Amino acid sequence: MALMSNSQKGTAMSHDWTIRWKGLIFAGHGVMLALVVNKFVFDGPGWSKFFVMLFLAVVFGAIGHRIGRKKMRDNF
Repeated sequence: MALMSNSQKGTAMSHDWTIRWKGLIFAGHGVMLALVVNKFVFDGPGWSKFFVMLFLAVVFGAIGHRIGRKKMRDNF
């Protein structure tokens, strides 16, 4: 097993965190969009509003994660 230098470890870690942060940022956008939709468009019981927000957060988080992985793949 080859040993990695500290600079290589830091680089790999930063790319990994880039993907995670992209996913979290896009999930946050999904939550914000869901809150706006729930406030102005959707009129239903509280639990269904929660599921709409959760669904949009998951969808947008997956999109952000996918974008982060694509950017990582393009960098190498």
